[in-house]
Amino acid sequence: MNRIATQNSEPCRLRMAQYEEDWIAADQHACDALLRLAHRHFKAPAALMIDSGQGGQNLAASEGIDLSNPERERAFCELMSQAAELTVIPDATQDPRTASNPLVAADPGVRFYTGISLRLDHPPTTGTLCILDTRTRPWTDDDEAALADFAGLAAEHINRIREAERLHDQSSNLRAIIDTVPTRIYLKDLNNTIIDLNIAAATDLKHDRSEIIGRNVRELFAASEEPSALTDDQYVLNSGQPQVGLEEVRDGGRGETQIIRTDKYPILNEDGRVHRVVVLATDVTDQRDIERELMETSQRLQLSMRGACQGAWDLNLEDNSVVFNDTWYTMLGYEPEELPMAFETWEKLSHPEDLAEAVSRLKAHCEGNTEYYDASLRMKTKPGDWKWIRTTGQVVRCDLSGKPTRVSGMHLDVDIAKRAELELAEKNQQLELINADLERFVYSASHDLKSPIVTILGYCGYMLEDIADGRYDEVTREIERVRRAATRMRNHIDDLLAVSRIGVDSAILEKVSVAQVLNEVLTDHESQLAEAGMTLKSYIEDEFILCSEIHIRQVMENLLSNAIRHGRTGKDDQITCWIESTPDEAIICVEDRGPGVDPKHAERIFGLFQKLTNDGSSSGVGLSIVRRVAEIYGGRAWVEPGQEGGARFRVSFPKQRTDARDQE
Repeated sequence: MNRIATQNSEPCRLRMAQYEEDWIAADQHACDALLRLAHRHFKAPAALMIDSGQGGQNLAASEGIDLSNPERERAFCELMSQAAELTVIPDATQDPRTASNPLVAADPGVRFYTGISLRLDHPPTTGTLCILDTRTRPWTDDDEAALADFAGLAAEHINRIREAERLHDQSSNLRAIIDTVPTRIYLKDLNNTIIDLNIAAATDLKHDRSEIIGRNVRELFAASEEPSALTDDQYVLNSGQPQVGLEEVRDGGRGETQIIRTDKYPILNEDGRVHRVVVLATDVTDQRDIERELMETSQRLQLSMRGACQGAWDLNLEDNSVVFNDTWYTMLGYEPEELPMAFETWEKLSHPEDLAEAVSRLKAHCEGNTEYYDASLRMKTKPGDWKWIRTTGQVVRCDLSGKPTRVSGMHLDVDIAKRAELELAEKNQQLELINADLERFVYSASHDLKSPIVTILGYCGYMLEDIADGRYDEVTREIERVRRAATRMRNHIDDLLAVSRIGVDSAILEKVSVAQVLNEVLTDHESQLAEAGMTLKSYIEDEFILCSEIHIRQVMENLLSNAIRHGRTGKDDQITCWIESTPDEAIICVEDRGPGVDPKHAERIFGLFQKLTNDGSSSGVGLSIVRRVAEIYGGRAWVEPGQEGGARFRVSFPKQRTDARDQE
């Protein structure tokens, strides 16, 4: 690819410099002529001194006296330093300020001196115009006025010289800048004649600048390039509006192509009319190649992220603006145009229980406490459900003080993995509870079974002794005690089997009438109610629960048995049953008027083989079965104080549950 070659600009620079130096020299000549006029007018030598700007003065010019000798110049500068706004010394030999000056005390023997200060610009300094004479002379008001006029003319000429020098420096600097940039710059008039151009433009045209200036564009560009270029120029000239971003592909030589971007701007004259066009032509081939590579890389990244279901986000911490890619939206079921690209969108879609932790982790990373930002949270999808998203990121930009200003990151759909992780954690927790129950189960079973076995073995020993001694009447009583111990052991075994088979028995899901099951259970317990002197009042009518009838029966039998055993006070004993319904669950309620349950034991009584009394009326298994059944369906069981004392047991069943969980 062709590159701008450095061209020797010295000849052109010298021509421009010569032109400007000639202008400066013309003003210098005018200044010399002014001193000659002052010399002839006052018929005495005249001299001009200018402040150097560094705490001293330099001789600028003189007429009628030779001050070129360094010693004389120093003496003259010393003499001039005495001048104020206007200083007149009729006889320098008699004035203490000048009497010892070499120009006064020796050759040329200055006697008369007058000087007037000048105020100069660019930069602001002062100067002095003075008249000297080797003889004393009178000084009139007319002389003073004439000197003031000469001083004004001198200041004007000096300021003009300085302004020319300043413009010369600016022009040189501007030319150096223009000739340094690789952009090709042309200046054209209304007729498309090139007035000026920089080195890059001359190199592109393969001519020296002096050979191009003054020529028409048609003479320099290929015929194929003329129509579009001239049309664009004419638009700028006619409309007074710039044409920017024009691009064309050109032959760069050696089989390569160049992409040239052209910007054209109008230049107005004092009347506000377009009279020039400046053209900036830049080789943007490398830039376009980089842009194309970046676009291809971005497209590959987008495809990879889309294939991996990864969303991208870029957060500006200064104004809280954010950019999301398309996958960020689609992984949640949205189209990009459906939601605003704003930080508030992320906040509104995030689950309230997870948002605070995610924001806290982002803040910790921005404060430098973590190497990366990493958080998992639930986000709401378009259908309305929640999806687990893992969001990661890192600070990618900071300001000069090191404060983060930009964070970029990714969104990864981890919903399946996260739900599996949570389910595994839940099952592990359940397994821990089951193991704890199993330990209590084994301990209680061994303890409760050991007691009747000990009794049986003991009475068997007694029977052997009584048979040997012929005490057969005692043997009959001992056999009865062995029978009762065996019966108690059989009941313990039945309870253990009942607990162990919850969740194993076939759980056929059906709409179970709770009222019908309660009536059947009540029939089985009529004699127990009568013996206990209790009544049962039911408000359950047409309520149905979707579950296994076996499980509903277990719940109602154990709740009713528990109320009969522990819900008595001996006065107005009554058991009340009803069902409470909410949008999410149905709750079976059984309340008695007994002594109730101390709140500190409210959880303990649902444990396996947990009993608050040792009267032998309870095995400590019934309420454990009730809770186990409820948990099979995702429900719960608990106890609370009754309305009239006693205990109120509640067992909930979710209404949307369609299948029993496999707990085994």
